[in-house]
Amino acid sequence: MNTNKRWTTLLGLTLSAAIFGAFASRIRRRRIRAVRDEQHQTNLKDWENEGGNAVPTSNPAPSAAPAMQP
Repeated sequence: MNTNKRWTTLLGLTLSAAIFGAFASRIRRRRIRAVRDEQHQTNLKDWENEGGNAVPTSNPAPSAAPAMQP
């Protein structure tokens, strides 16, 4: 009976560590993504203030339709 209590305790500690690690990993990943997105927005605003356009508004690219021959 004593062995079962040891295995149960060990299993409980192992599962707790695994669950804590998964949550910590998820929180870290979200923080990294948030910082990356914030930095991207800052860089985009700086680039646009320098005169860059995120989406060109002038003449669209010509279509590649072949000319019709008589």
